[in-house]
Amino acid sequence: MADWTKSLHRTRYVMDFFLLVFFVLANVPQINLPFHEWISFVFIVPLVVHFLLHFDWILKTPEHFFKKIGGENRFNFVFDCLLYLLMIFVIISGILASEIVLPLFMNFEAQPFWNEVHHQYSNFLIILIGVHLGMHWRWIVDLTKSTFKNIPKRGIETTEVEPG
Repeated sequence: MADWTKSLHRTRYVMDFFLLVFFVLANVPQINLPFHEWISFVFIVPLVVHFLLHFDWILKTPEHFFKKIGGENRFNFVFDCLLYLLMIFVIISGILASEIVLPLFMNFEAQPFWNEVHHQYSNFLIILIGVHLGMHWRWIVDLTKSTFKNIPKRGIETTEVEPG
């Protein structure tokens, strides 16, 4: 694999890792509401970076949708589009349900309807993110192996002593 391609894959890998960390942090049930809202706003940054880093795939796949790609890639594309739309809906409903962050910047009162919608669709989104990770698990495992295979192992160096 060319160096720039390997570098792009590793950049995607690192940024996707941060995206997953922020997603998990935003969805831990034990966190308080202010932390959830702030980390959710921060989550938007790695999400946008994720889309930008995968933009070539986003542009390339629809042009081959009905001819060259196989069923798995076609399903993956449709699933990812639905996941994207659901993610946008969860973000918008979360903003409309905001009780902490948005009122700091404007005169805003959250409506209970949006809170309920946000919670219901967020729970569904968590399941779909799990499916998304499962669909890309081979890529994750392969890139993890190739990323960490050349890192020298730290430890005590030993030298063999010949019996004498």
